[in-house]
This record gives sequence, structure tokens and C-alpha cells, in this order.
Amino acid sequence: MTDPAVNPRVAQAIQNDRLALGLTKRQASEAAGVTYMTYRMAEKGAGVRDTTYASIERAFKRPPGTYLAIRNGAPNSTTDPTVDTPPAPDVTDTAFELNVNDSREVRIFAITDLSEEERIWHIRQMRHRDAQRRADQHATPIQRTTGA
Repeated sequence: MTDPAVNPRVAQAIQNDRLALGLTKRQASEAAGVTYMTYRMAEKGAGVRDTTYASIERAFKRPPGTYLAIRNGAPNSTTDPTVDTPPAPDVTDTAFELNVNDSREVRIFAITDLSEEERIWHIRQMRHRDAQRRADQHATPIQRTTGA
């Protein structure tokens, strides 16, 4: 049985990018600033943190959000010849305002090895996931049982 958390499309994209740069897995992990084991998990398509994908994207000179977009179904420019460039990050044209009352946003924004664009992208992704969770909670009624 295949692990549903494993995404072969992401695995293939990361491996193709590494091989195109002529790097070993160890060299790729060092360039990305992640442990060798974490890098191996990412290249196998196992679920890793969004920040791990961001670190690998930076090391491989890919736009922020490329691997997350591939994981979510976007075409991969390294395996799909009809795609000329990697997918752009899902960032809207609206102005960004940091919520200083949300400690998660403040911690993300304090990551100095990410560009400002990448930090904003990660915060927007977190906000989107939070909104999805809230919508899912409201859509699923809580069933209560009564004692007889």
C-alpha cells in the first residue's frame, strides 16, 4: 500500500532539480541548510515543513512556493515540456500587513534567511490554511449523543 503522505510529483521535481545542478543528496542538503535526513525525506516526497521546501527552493534557485504548488497539482516545469517556467507563488496583489498580535506571523517574519517576499508568502499560506480549517470546522456539525 502506498503512503498517502508521499507525493511522487514533488519527489521527482526535487530530484530532477538536484540532478540538473549536479549535486549529491548530501551537497543538496548542505546547500539548503537542512539535515541530510530531512532532505532525503523531501526528495522521497514525504511530508516536510513548508520552510524545508522554501530552503530547498532557494538552494536550487526556484521561485518560492514551487514545490508546494507542485504538491497541490500545478504542472512541473522539469517534467512537463509544455511548461516554460516554474509556477509563480500564490500571492495576491493586495497590500500585506503583519498581524503583530499573532506570534506565529511574528516568528515567520523574523526568519532572516528568507527574503521578505518569501516570508510574506509563508504567512499568507498560513492564513489560508487557518481559514480553511475554520471553514471545515463550521461545515462539520458536531454530533452529540444523549444517554438513554
